[in-house]
Amino acid sequence: MTIRLADNFASHFEHIADLAPDRQAVVVGDRELTWARFDEQADRLAGHLAARGVGAGDRVALDARNSPEYVVALHALYKLMALPVNVNYRYRATEVRYLLESSAARAVIVDDDLADVVAEAAQELPGCDLLVRIGKDGGFGPEVAAADRHPRRPRGDTEWRLYTGGTTGYPKAVLGSHTERLRSVRSGGFATLGLAGVDEVEALHQALDIDPHGPRGMVQLPASPLMHGTGLYSALGALSVGAPLVLLAGTGITGAGLLAAIARHRVTDLVIVGDAFGLRLLDALDEAAAAGRAPGIGSLRRIRSIGSVWSPGVKRRLLAHADVALSDTIASAEGGVYARSETTRASLAEAGGDDETGTFELAPGARLLDEDGHDVVPGSGVVGTLAAPVVPEAPTTATRRGRRARSATSTASGTRCRATSRHWAPTGGCGCSGGAVRWSTPAARRCSPTRWSSSCAPTPPCATPWCSVSRTPTSATPSPRWCRCRVAPTPGRTSSPPSWEPGSPGTRSPAGSSSCPRCSGSTPARPTWGGRAAGSRPRRRRARREPTPPVSRHP
Repeated sequence: MTIRLADNFASHFEHIADLAPDRQAVVVGDRELTWARFDEQADRLAGHLAARGVGAGDRVALDARNSPEYVVALHALYKLMALPVNVNYRYRATEVRYLLESSAARAVIVDDDLADVVAEAAQELPGCDLLVRIGKDGGFGPEVAAADRHPRRPRGDTEWRLYTGGTTGYPKAVLGSHTERLRSVRSGGFATLGLAGVDEVEALHQALDIDPHGPRGMVQLPASPLMHGTGLYSALGALSVGAPLVLLAGTGITGAGLLAAIARHRVTDLVIVGDAFGLRLLDALDEAAAAGRAPGIGSLRRIRSIGSVWSPGVKRRLLAHADVALSDTIASAEGGVYARSETTRASLAEAGGDDETGTFELAPGARLLDEDGHDVVPGSGVVGTLAAPVVPEAPTTATRRGRRARSATSTASGTRCRATSRHWAPTGGCGCSGGAVRWSTPAARRCSPTRWSSSCAPTPPCATPWCSVSRTPTSATPSPRWCRCRVAPTPGRTSSPPSWEPGSPGTRSPAGSSSCPRCSGSTPARPTWGGRAAGSRPRRRRARREPTPPVSRHP
């Protein structure tokens, strides 16, 4: 009989706590949680929530900044098989209310200084009546500390949801499989430790035997908020292989703070979000160099960027300060990692200072497909659609008001995969040129054009912002096979579903079977939600109107 690791984060973390109780789990400033303490605190929080009726399938909002308590809360909710709802801690009361209402949240775990905002948001939501505060000095209060530990139990796969930032209107819940997310981040962690291909049970034991500060070890610092997908998955990836997780102390992100945390905790792996973080780090490095101070980042070996543009100039300047590997990742909340590019001093010298961002290699299992579902031949110049593999055991459908929405499709070769709204034109060889990457996501449309080569025309944005997953290739003749609109179930939501404005040809509803305007080859009017265009400026508020959609605030 083959022994496998657990396919649920809670069960997997409990196993690590049993194997290495005294190993560092989470570190923030002067505060440190060992794995034994981490698991105990999560047990008590889970016991407190369970005693108040929170159970499997219930949604619990997390409105908090990075802290050990945020990670403990995630572990506790995984123990209950409840579903965390990530909330941007910069949201105002009306914006928080929309998320609480649309997700049908039963409870909220919130930073103490944000509790008044949440209380105002939840005052007219009778189903959301439990508030757990995270104290200014840490902890969840005396009631949680005195709660009975939640008993361990077998757990299986469950739904996974991550809310988007509301860039194009209302935040949308991207649905997935809990098991799929765990396997993805855990395999990535093993690969970083040089354990790819090793039996997973043996790999975990070897990972726990590795000195985190040694030449093969990993101490990871995700600089972005944990309520953001990049921060969340980076943190879970480190914890899933027993690597210490370092979080930034305080409420702001500064280059000086990054340098201090790296030096103090001997961080080996830093995760950032493109130039927004890279430039802050560079400013601090430049300042230290001008003052003749050593930056103290000798432990750093890898810097990863996920979720935004990382321009060539910033990469070159970082490499001038430190001999590290710079990993640029193409990923999406809907499908995970699709491709990576790595830049080092050696590769930059070999390229002769070329301005391109690097050559992206497809991640294991990811594919580049044409509109007929066939793999695009490198060097053909055909623009394709990136697709991620679907775990066979993972659920591939979601229910919305009794109707089922497809989230996966089969390729011509019979492989089941999930497509994405990022498009590539391969340039030959084994990978794709960074200069030939075409993006159609809202975040990419705000980014610097230096990401693309001058020969690439910009891709028209997707015309269905209400879809959490919209799949349309950028060819001149769109194919209906890639229009798979997956909308998360939102029990209790009072706002009306999206609809196309009258007169738009080829109209369809999210659960309908007819072609949407994008697939019909027409130019659609803007979709509306609740009587107004998604992402547009709201009209003057009147009595009993639905909530104002959240305004995107990226950290």
